Amino acid sequence: MSTGDGSACGRLALAHDATLMRPTAAAQRYRAVRHEVMANSENRDAVAVLVDVPVRPVRAVRVNVILPEDLLAAIDRFTPNRSRFLAEAARDRLRGRVG
Repeated sequence: MSTGDGSACGRLALAHDATLMRPTAAAQRYRAVRHEVMANSENRDAVAVLVDVPVRPVRAVRVNVILPEDLLAAIDRFTPNRSRFLAEAARDRLRGRVG
């Protein structure tokens, strides 16, 4: 499983499970994949294990976008990192996880 977050994914998922903090995107992806794997009847007696997979870094490219002012303000209230927020939202949409 490649989550796009590289080796940090396993540590983030485990940290979430251990501390019951607000779920990170990596922890949410891990739980979704674990649920999907364990839902298969052939895997009922198995144990789902997250394995860190090195992911080749992808170069970030600066882009200019036009957004409605109220949407940009809502994003800014939600996160201190617009770029990361928009990139994660785009990845979720492209993976079919959103509408």
